[in-house]
Amino acid sequence: MNNSQTSERRVTARPGIKGAFLQTLLIAAGGVWLGYGVFDGWHWQNVEKNWASTDGTIEAAYVHEAMGRHINWETGWTYSYSVNGRKYEAKSTALSNAYFVHMFGSGSQAEGDEYTRPVGSTVSVYYDPLEPQRSVLDLATDSSLEWLTLSLAGLCMAPAIYGAFALLKVLRNRQYGA
Repeated sequence: MNNSQTSERRVTARPGIKGAFLQTLLIAAGGVWLGYGVFDGWHWQNVEKNWASTDGTIEAAYVHEAMGRHINWETGWTYSYSVNGRKYEAKSTALSNAYFVHMFGSGSQAEGDEYTRPVGSTVSVYYDPLEPQRSVLDLATDSSLEWLTLSLAGLCMAPAIYGAFALLKVLRNRQYGA
């Protein structure tokens, strides 16, 4: 084998390693993103356990399209409440941890949900005692979907970690000429 064949082989081999590295990196990033979403939800669920509650009033109800991978419909409410004599107004969809509680596959389902809290009705509002402007109508709850998502995150990260070690082994072998 002459030098020109060796350099050609290296040139064609490098894109394969770079491609494998990028795929490994993307899969790992996807796993981290999924895992972060689950742990963030659990964090808020734990934080909200210590939140105080007060009575509030539904000021407005609305249904809107929520774009995602599929078109979903979301029910939301604007509500007011008072803490220590100060009045606050918030939207039920303002905090990310409360976002999926009232998400539906059709507009008619969301419209039906809208009437569960009619305008003018009294509702329980859960708020952060340290920052009373942060509030929710629905406390975060456990979901089997979270465990499924966490499992999927692990499935994404395990091959990525294995791929990273295999890639390091290949690079070490090349470096030492083995």
